[in-house]
Amino acid sequence: MSTSNVLHHTSDEELIALIQRKESFTLTKVTNFSQTVKKIERLIEANNLSCRVYTAGRSTTMAASLASGPASIFGLASATVIAMHNIATYSPDYEIAKYPLADKLVINYKK
Repeated sequence: MSTSNVLHHTSDEELIALIQRKESFTLTKVTNFSQTVKKIERLIEANNLSCRVYTAGRSTTMAASLASGPASIFGLASATVIAMHNIATYSPDYEIAKYPLADKLVINYKK
């Protein structure tokens, strides 16, 4: 059973241990999302596990744009990209949710 850990600063060794134990965790005070997500993805995949990365709230924004006239073309294109991404990463071991406004990543073990 996974637990939820909130981490402010952590080493690669601590992250590897959490992933090997298949635990969920949250990283706060993230300053470089791109670099941190790539590192987490690499550590997950190094343990023969799969992951899906997404920006939390993106589907809500997309739904609003689908309902708003000319912006609906953008919303439809976004929906297509999201659907393709979800198919390509079907049933991942981990989901990595990006919360850029809160400077945090939520890494959830799903299986």
